[in-house]
Amino acid sequence: MSIGQRATVSRLGELLIQQGGATADVINKALKAQRRRDRRKLGEILLDLGVPPSQVNAALGLQFGVTLLDLDDLEPEHAAIDSLDASFVRDHNVFPYRLDEMGRLHVATTDASDETLARAVMEKAQRGVTLELADGLAVQRAIDRHYTMLTNVDAQAAAAIKDARVVVAGVPELAGLG
Repeated sequence: MSIGQRATVSRLGELLIQQGGATADVINKALKAQRRRDRRKLGEILLDLGVPPSQVNAALGLQFGVTLLDLDDLEPEHAAIDSLDASFVRDHNVFPYRLDEMGRLHVATTDASDETLARAVMEKAQRGVTLELADGLAVQRAIDRHYTMLTNVDAQAAAAIKDARVVVAGVPELAGLG
């Protein structure tokens, strides 16, 4: 989006008020917190103030002209899921769900405009990436459904075997059986 276009985009707070997702008082409180050196994005502050995630995400979708992904009704591709490991998706709160015809990985996240995140996903997946907007709780549910909680199982099993101490106690009663 160019700078000239940015001026025509409605502000998040205005959209939330118009849609009944938040009151002017809540928006003003969030803006005041932001001015007092709260470096977080306005949407994050609004969530902390009790604005429902579905309302914030719907307003963000309208603001940026994107459709919010419904991860609960989406069947992800196995190849997409396999392109990122469980620890990465959990650490970055992303969910890869599709590879397009050009081999580009489509990834659900709560901030589709985060260029640093896009670069990290691209480096990890070793392919082009498109970040798409999704509700944070839906991203977490998708991760929980499609990735196991066990990460680095081989390393953990090897460490457990190495640390195991097998104790063989002599049993005098059995000594005479031989």
